[in-house]
Amino acid sequence: MTTSRDTLPFYAKSTFVILLLSLIGLLVYYLHGILFPVYFGLLLALVLLPLITRLRRFGIPSILAILLALTIAIVIVSSIVYLLVTQIAAFMKDWPQLQQNFELYLVNVNRWLVEHFHVKHDFLNEQITSIKGQSSSLVTTTLFSLTDVLNNLLLIPLYTFLILYYRKLLMKFILDLCEIDHAPRIFEVIEASKLVISSYILGLLIEMVIVTILNMLGLYLVGVKYVLLIAVVAAVLNLIPYIGMIIAGLLGVLITMSYTNDIKLPLGIIGVLGLVQILDNNLIFPAIVGGKVKLNSLFSVIAVLLGGVLGGISGMFLAIPTLAILKVSFDKIPHLKPWGMVFGDDIPLKYLSWKHIHGFWRKAPQRPGFEVPAAGDTPQVPPPPPAPSAITIGEDQ
Repeated sequence: MTTSRDTLPFYAKSTFVILLLSLIGLLVYYLHGILFPVYFGLLLALVLLPLITRLRRFGIPSILAILLALTIAIVIVSSIVYLLVTQIAAFMKDWPQLQQNFELYLVNVNRWLVEHFHVKHDFLNEQITSIKGQSSSLVTTTLFSLTDVLNNLLLIPLYTFLILYYRKLLMKFILDLCEIDHAPRIFEVIEASKLVISSYILGLLIEMVIVTILNMLGLYLVGVKYVLLIAVVAAVLNLIPYIGMIIAGLLGVLITMSYTNDIKLPLGIIGVLGLVQILDNNLIFPAIVGGKVKLNSLFSVIAVLLGGVLGGISGMFLAIPTLAILKVSFDKIPHLKPWGMVFGDDIPLKYLSWKHIHGFWRKAPQRPGFEVPAAGDTPQVPPPPPAPSAITIGEDQ
């Protein structure tokens, strides 16, 4: 007796998928400190792979091309990290004075609320104590999360080099795990995902650079202190849809309010970040990234929140690339195409009502090879599928 995936009932498939997702979630939750640097290395390898392919066309040996591409990436990232660490060091040096100024600002707000709205002192004191703790925790948690990311930067280049060096071995391993009938489809999915995701991540990096420049120009014109720190943090957090820019705005307002009583500067920060967000959503992102992979906002927010629960700030950053990889992969697998569709942003002009669905099933033809034979007829067995052709892994794949 032979069994097939197609003969499994729906509830059995759903149970298997839920158990598999639960197992993956547990592994990510408990091992994210080990898995996330490897995942960052994989994404960086996908970004560098087109550059390595071009270097190989000039006759450069594979290992030298990998080292050259990785060196270019390290120089660029190190320059950004150096500027960011300098700003963080200056900010932490001024932190005691900034915290004192922020507490004075809260006292003035307390006095103004009591005079104009007759709010009780006890209630306001409790709220002020809570706000001070939350603001300090927000700034400290964000800075320490960024520090953790910087610490992982020491491991990411190593993982990137090893993934690029053993990429053909890893590809052969994946194909050998599959059945011979499914190997061409798996190979097609991997190749399509590799091309789309590499261009998608590169587009995100270009978008982040443009948003950083726009933030710096706007904040400089407003006259804000720690321009580079706020601009870079806002651009990085902008990768997290909706939530990231809100966090960046709160951080910028808290930092500014801690050293000045001028209400114009916090309003200026909100205005600059809001304007850049509008430009990014309507012009920058659609022009640079939008054509690569279209993800809808609903599942993007769910993925970001789920990534934050499983892995903190790093998990939130990895949520969108992961969702993009899943969508590209699901679009190439017939049984998973509905998931790829629901992750996307292509809204149908019409929806199917129960009347249309009922009529569709009544008129739907039977699947080939599954006709019920009449009495006395010989069942027709469909011919076997043709043998798949051999798959060769190219030099630069």
